[in-house]
Amino acid sequence: MLTNIIEKAFFILGLFSFSALTAATEPLSEISALMQDGKSDEALQMIEKICETSPNELTCGEALLLMSQIHFSKMEMDKGLSLYDQVIQIGKHLNNNSLLERAYGGKGEVLFIRGEYEKSLPVIRECLMVIRADDQKSYSNALTQIGNCYRFLGDLDSSKIYIERARQIKFEINDQRGLPFVLVSLAAVSTRKGYVEEAISLNLEAINILEKLQDSIQLAQLYFATANLFNGQGDYIRAYEYADRALIIATALNLKSTKANALLSRARPNAKLGNENQALLDLKLALSIYEQRKVGLYIGDCLHELGWIYLNRAQYDSARYYFDRMIDVAYTRKDKDHLFSANFNLGQLALKENKPNDALQYFHEANNHFTKENFKSRAQLEQGLFEAYNLKGNTAEALVHLSRHTQFKDSSYSLEKTKLFYDLEAKYNRTVQEKEITALAAENRLSKVQLSNSRRWLYTLLAGIVGIGLLLARIFQSNRKIKEQNQIISNALEEKDTLLKEIHHRVKNNLQFISSLLSLQSDHIENDQALEALKEGQDRVQSMALIHQNLYQDDNLTGIDIRAYFEKLTQNLFDSYNISPEKIKLKMDIQPLNLDVDTVVPLGLIINELVSNALKHAFKGRNEGIISVEIKENGTELSLAVRDDGIGLENGQLDTSFGYRLINAFKTQLNAELEVNGHQGTHIRMTIKEYQKSA
Repeated sequence: MLTNIIEKAFFILGLFSFSALTAATEPLSEISALMQDGKSDEALQMIEKICETSPNELTCGEALLLMSQIHFSKMEMDKGLSLYDQVIQIGKHLNNNSLLERAYGGKGEVLFIRGEYEKSLPVIRECLMVIRADDQKSYSNALTQIGNCYRFLGDLDSSKIYIERARQIKFEINDQRGLPFVLVSLAAVSTRKGYVEEAISLNLEAINILEKLQDSIQLAQLYFATANLFNGQGDYIRAYEYADRALIIATALNLKSTKANALLSRARPNAKLGNENQALLDLKLALSIYEQRKVGLYIGDCLHELGWIYLNRAQYDSARYYFDRMIDVAYTRKDKDHLFSANFNLGQLALKENKPNDALQYFHEANNHFTKENFKSRAQLEQGLFEAYNLKGNTAEALVHLSRHTQFKDSSYSLEKTKLFYDLEAKYNRTVQEKEITALAAENRLSKVQLSNSRRWLYTLLAGIVGIGLLLARIFQSNRKIKEQNQIISNALEEKDTLLKEIHHRVKNNLQFISSLLSLQSDHIENDQALEALKEGQDRVQSMALIHQNLYQDDNLTGIDIRAYFEKLTQNLFDSYNISPEKIKLKMDIQPLNLDVDTVVPLGLIINELVSNALKHAFKGRNEGIISVEIKENGTELSLAVRDDGIGLENGQLDTSFGYRLINAFKTQLNAELEVNGHQGTHIRMTIKEYQKSA
């Protein structure tokens, strides 16, 4: 029973510890021992007997607090709230702030877990008012809880103010056990604001503290939270790793809520990595645990993930069922984030069903619940509106929302880079100040040593000090000039890198805009051959846009990680031709290399043509097949191979289409040899002799 209580306490950030609720009196100590032994029913009977027979109101109040914790552990929320109200009345009658603090804190926790944030907020404020002035630990805990209430109510600025103050207090009193909770809360605010990298950094800092403390229960919840952040970044390998860590701990310690959390965070990596059936099992098990324990905090997330899996499977009725349930839960909890997501999801579903009017209705409703700080969500919403108006045939309105989509994407990118700049500047200033303080301290120690010598050496020492001072002055002046010159060079290099990133960013946006215009134009073309040519042109533009996207998102401005690039490129082609990975399987064997842009551009267009051709022609009359892409470095040569097990080529030779003329042109540019085998599938190998790695 104690394990369940502790688990639940961490679930709502662990702000008011269970140990604070036990009393020093002998009967209450016996009750505490029964609870730790898992004998909750015996403990309840003993508490009821104390309340009936004890004339001491204080003892009765302490017993009622323990009883409320037992009901809390059984998820009997209404009984727990009623008992907390009784303790509050006793505390007011006795003018006992200790009772009031714990009762207000416990009641605030229960309301918070139930999603009643507007009711929880004033209760935690009452708790804050009765905490002792010297109890900075409890005071900072209450500040964090207030910040979390504001976060769920959508007031992120107020949330950050309270939680930042709590973090400052934790540092001042060196509360290593309480600090991780505050860092997790601050990470949640950063996530809501769109600063996912900052949120991951805060979570990893908290994990480092908890691993040193060997606190497995809290670590399990933090692993789950970190897995969610990696999910948001699209790093599904690391997301699965952290979710699995949480699941191992939760299973070993029988932490049911934590197990549900781990299953939830593991579901998305499973779905994205091709194991959708396991993802569905994980999500449905997690949902049953949440509903059984009446924990509404993550029910909406479960429904969201289930709906998207069924949406991707084109099982639209099942998807709608879960998205509609998500709206019901979000309205009950007044959860703006889930109201936005649920309406956005239903808008995407309407687009899949070719119902632009329904999609527009859902997207506009999502806009009513939008959190203004999150430019990324806004960009997604504008993208949805663009697709809906385009599907409806309203090209003018579609272009307006496409422009807004690009604007909000740029705003999100610029906001992250600006914040990173100011963080680095602040870090640099702190380093300079620390160095100056160290230098001044060293000079002070030197002066004290010199003044402690005897008088007969006074004049000699004074002369030495003057000489040392002059020497230090000259060294300081020289160092200052060197620092100024280094700073000028550093600023120039940073400015150059920033300009290069901005150029790549704008080139990518322009190419994306061209691709969108080609897509719009294709809606008004009826000739199949012309339509196919436009689609091929759009894919070629996308392959080049991906290169510039990788460049401005990476610190290396001249080279491309070809493994990541070609994985994205081929996935885009599968999406473009609406190919299910369960039917046509893609095998990638790409050596991790960083190649120069001038090499990657023709390589990208070559693979774009070969894979596109395989998807269009290789598997006619078949429901399944395999395409493999291989890139390896052999000595001074680069080997590229694309194979499929399809119908092969007529006469075993390439045709004379524009795409294959492009391949021949790039073959000459790269000084490459081309081998074609069109029997038993198509096997094309290119051996490249002139290629460049990035510097």
